[in-house]
Amino acid sequence: MIYSTQLVFEDSMEDPEFQICWQFPGAYSNQKDGHKSYLLSSILNDKNNYIQVKAAKLKCKKLAFQYEANNFSSVLRVVIVPAKENLMATYNMVMSEMQRIDKLLINESMMNAGKVIFKKEFEAIKKTKDYPDWVARFWPYNDDNFFTSLADSIMNIKLNELQKFTHEYVNEGARVSALLINPSDRVSLKVDSQFVDLNDTIMNYVFTYKPNVTELEGDDNLLKQSKLLQWLKINTDIRVQINGCSDKGEFNKVSDDSVFAFIDSIPTFSKAMPDVIKKRNMRPETMRAMRIVKYLYENGIDADRLSGTSMYFTSSNRNEALANMKCTVTLEKLRDKVSLFEYHFGKKAE
Repeated sequence: MIYSTQLVFEDSMEDPEFQICWQFPGAYSNQKDGHKSYLLSSILNDKNNYIQVKAAKLKCKKLAFQYEANNFSSVLRVVIVPAKENLMATYNMVMSEMQRIDKLLINESMMNAGKVIFKKEFEAIKKTKDYPDWVARFWPYNDDNFFTSLADSIMNIKLNELQKFTHEYVNEGARVSALLINPSDRVSLKVDSQFVDLNDTIMNYVFTYKPNVTELEGDDNLLKQSKLLQWLKINTDIRVQINGCSDKGEFNKVSDDSVFAFIDSIPTFSKAMPDVIKKRNMRPETMRAMRIVKYLYENGIDADRLSGTSMYFTSSNRNEALANMKCTVTLEKLRDKVSLFEYHFGKKAE
């Protein structure tokens, strides 16, 4: 899984329910990070943390964080049952806060509270019939006492270790968001205009055009453009390049004052396109790319995440010519870089 995505499923349930999953390290593949996963889940489930308090103010019926441990690949699952009138407000709040918990929620006081919560939960588990199953599940792979010593191991986790873990696996980690909802609520709550079903086919999107037309037309093109925008909003570390194409048989000069005003207002674009700005016209393939770039920027995507290319082709027949009139997308995932000193010691060199 490379990118975050979101899906919609219809069910007969009375209340809509969101489930969001992050992939975490397994107990065998990364024992130390497995310990941190348990602690993070306990911190997030603390009813006194500010995310839980915000959810309660939005009349959220359930906000539960479930760490599902496995040996090789584990999952952090968030279950949200929001009030219908605050369906997307609750979801957006949780997702927004999860993207900054390493800085705002993971602190000494919350860690200490989380350790106390987990110790109580662990003592309760030891008294159940499930405890031997947990011990046996991990023992053959690790040949040690991973689960029996779990509580003691969690007590030794340091703040900078948990912050770095959270940043890597939650802030920078991909996720899957799924909404389970009954058909009538899906229509009445207008879900499809707010929570669009997205998957990795976005990388294969092709926007098509009529000869000498540079504006997007048709429901299919406009839906793809809207989905691309939502994709970029939930994948904040994705850069997109719009590749504009045309056929040599089309007009070679087009102009639009609004597009040029947009280019003039963005220093990166204005510096990269001095000849276009001077002439105040451009080829259709460039205009096609810039119109989509402009749409994305005006709807909240930062300019440093946007770029464009242009190319034209010579066709031998009408079908080839129509195939050349298009825009495609190229996506690149960016990751924050830290120095070797900061990676190993958890702080910047002084």
